[in-house]
Order: sequence, then structure tokens, then C-alpha cells
Amino acid sequence: MGNQKQIRKRHFILDHCLRDKLHEYTLEDMLKIVNSSLAELGQRPVSERQLYNDISYFQHEEGYGAKLETYRIVRHDEKGRNRSYVAYRYADPDFSIRELNLPELQLRFFRAVVGGMLNFGSTPMQQWLSNHYEKLMEYTDGLGVDDCVMMDYNPYVGGTKAQEWVLNFETIFMAIVDSRALNIKVSTYYYGIVQGCFHPFLVKQYNRRWYVLGVMNDNREKVVVLPVDLVMNVELAAEPYYKYPFKPTEYFDDIVGVYNDFDKPVLDVHLRIHSWLAKHIEFNPLHGSQRSHWVTQDGEQVLDVRLSVKHNVELENMLMSYSGLIEVLGPQEIVDLYKKYLKMACQLNGLKVQ
Repeated sequence: MGNQKQIRKRHFILDHCLRDKLHEYTLEDMLKIVNSSLAELGQRPVSERQLYNDISYFQHEEGYGAKLETYRIVRHDEKGRNRSYVAYRYADPDFSIRELNLPELQLRFFRAVVGGMLNFGSTPMQQWLSNHYEKLMEYTDGLGVDDCVMMDYNPYVGGTKAQEWVLNFETIFMAIVDSRALNIKVSTYYYGIVQGCFHPFLVKQYNRRWYVLGVMNDNREKVVVLPVDLVMNVELAAEPYYKYPFKPTEYFDDIVGVYNDFDKPVLDVHLRIHSWLAKHIEFNPLHGSQRSHWVTQDGEQVLDVRLSVKHNVELENMLMSYSGLIEVLGPQEIVDLYKKYLKMACQLNGLKVQ
């Protein structure tokens, strides 16, 4: 039996003793009952000091916050003499740790965390889980496993302020869970300085970075995308929360990444993928709209790809990340921009381009 499960077993036995209205239990009585139960499970006995620490944990606010009372009882000792002993019980006989619930907001946050981890993979919310691990274990079977999965998560985002942005992430995530507006200030390359009352509704990870989507109070029609690691200041606002009618499918289906300018048209982006990358892209599409087939070009089998996406900075970055193995055939605005970036790359690396 794992250590956490043994602790849980001890606590449940103590809980039974402390709420028993028919019997009176001293610390020695409870120690005998606990160790007897542990022996039946093949576990080593615990000391009186450990049981006293358990009693203290029951009363502590970070524990169960139980109100205990002690009172004197008289019993005969082994020689038949009357002796006084200290007995323990709950001040409220109806109290039980089995009936305790986590605070509503913590439960809602935990459920949202689990859902977020299932949807997004690795998250900075792991810090929250770590902080509340002991509390959460009281509501599980106490069993744990060694790490057997690793996600692609960059712990260095934010540089020297990495820990600070993780705390900001928690504030933002809690606000979404609890439907709260935020006073926020962010320095972005896309919008410049964004400051004011912000109504967040989604956090999304893209390219190992986290973004929060929402609307500003002074323009509730336009979705704003803010990198969480660039948040300079964030706190809960008194402004009533505005629930934006966000539809993820409509928003993300036509773009690569997270930035969607609704005024821009959807383009038919035509690409040719060469070398080893072709097979990779065939089974790992660049976008959900990808349509591809194999063609012969200059005696080489290449993958002909078409994407139905809008032109945004993340599309540009994606294409440049495959430069040297990808050929952009259309539309012309993407072709011209791609060539421009390639020329800049050559010049920066000392190569002359006509």
C-alpha cells in the first residue's frame, strides 16, 4: 500500500472514532484500532507521535479544519484503580471528513484543469496541481504512477519572468472558469500595447506558447489574442463578465495558429513539398484543409498540396520553417512574400541573390 493510501486509511479510522456517539476514545484507544487495521493489511504500525500529528492535521485549516474537543473520562487501570484519561471527539457529532467537499471554485477549476490537459496537452497548470496535490489526494485512491508521458512544453517561455507568467496564466484561467472580467496590460507585437478591461473565454497553446482569447470591454465584437507570457499586469475586474458567443470551429478552421482577421479572405495556397518532407507532410498535414496528391517534377516524386487558409503571420512562419524543401506556387501575394523572406535570409547569411 502506498504511503498516501495508508494516510487516507488512518484518517478514515480516526474519523470513525471521533464521530462515534456510543464510545469514548483516547489517543491510546485510537492508536490500537489504527495499528490493528494496518496489521490486517500487512502494514507497519504507526507511533503515538504520528497519530498525534494526524489529530493536529485534522484541526488545521490546511487540513480538514475540524473542530475537536477533549474531555476527561474515568476508567479502571490494570490494578483496578480509577484513573483519568483524555478522550477526543468532534465538537459537531455530525461532522465527517468523508462528507467534506473542496470549495466549489476549486472543484470547478480542477475539472477545467483536467479538461484543459486532455485538450491541450502539457500546461503550466501543473503548478496548481502540485500546490493542491495533498488536498486532491484526499478525494482519490491515493495511488500514483511514475512519469510515463512527456509533452512538448517550453518551460523557458517568458525568459527571466517565466515563473511570473505562469502565475498570470493561473489568474487568467481562473477568471475564465469563474466567468470574471480582467484588468489587463499586455505589450504585443501584433496590436502594440493592449490595456483595459478584458473578457477572456479561451486559452490555447500553439507552437509551444500559450495565448488567451477574449474581447476588450470597449469593443466586444472583435476577438483579441494575447500571448500570456507577455502580460505585464493582470487582476480581476469589478466589471460584469461579458460572455462572447465564441465558436472555436468557425474561428480556427480557416487559419494556421491563433490570429484570425475576419476581414481577410480564405486563400487557395498551392505548395509543392520535396525530399523527405513530402512523406512527412502527407501523414502530418499542415492544416485541416490540406488536399494532396503525388506528382512527378523533374523526375522526382513530390507532394502537391493545397490549403484553404487566410494569410496571417503564422502561415508565413510555417512556410519559412520548411524553406529549402517547400515550393510556393500561389497565390501571388504569398509567392512574393516567400521570395522576399528567402532573399533576406540569404543576405543575412552572406549569400548574394540576384
